[in-house]
Amino acid sequence: MEKKTLRKEVLARRNGMPEQERIEKSIEIANKVSGLEKFQKSTVILLYEAIRSEVETKLIYAEAKRQGKEIYYPRVEGEKMEFYRVDETTRLDISALGIREPLPESTKAYVPNSDDVLMVLMPGAVFDEEGNRIGYGGGYYDKYIHWLHQLIAEERVSKVAVSFACQVVDVGMIKREKHDIQVDCIVTEEDVYGKFI
Repeated sequence: MEKKTLRKEVLARRNGMPEQERIEKSIEIANKVSGLEKFQKSTVILLYEAIRSEVETKLIYAEAKRQGKEIYYPRVEGEKMEFYRVDETTRLDISALGIREPLPESTKAYVPNSDDVLMVLMPGAVFDEEGNRIGYGGGYYDKYIHWLHQLIAEERVSKVAVSFACQVVDVGMIKREKHDIQVDCIVTEEDVYGKFI
């Protein structure tokens, strides 16, 4: 099945989930994420503001903040995605795609440091248990993580997808291309798949 078709089918399933069910499942997912040893040990969290029917990320943000981690959200400018520090003083702007993004003049950009222990929490449309991912078609996370790995050792960067179980498909359904980044771990309301638990 083509990526485009698979994305459309899976997003239709996710969009059809009742709001209350989505909230309850998002709470389960947030609890699982914050229980990961890699989350506990991370010093920097690259998160994002959920849109439409995505897993709600506010509880993950709250727990990361409670633990004193540096938290950054993405901002897309042209073909490039950058991350900016987010706290209670950061102003967020609505992008052309309807995504709430940090205003650069109200905060500071993330500058990778080889001593950082990062967790990158990634959105997406479709995943499989081997860590393959179909995003929304822009390739922003693939490009950003390729760049990040040139500056920070791969073992210091944990790539985690948060997803509802209805977005996880059978292994082999996602055709992985050369530039596609695999995630280390997928956290759903039902289970945690991947290289670490």
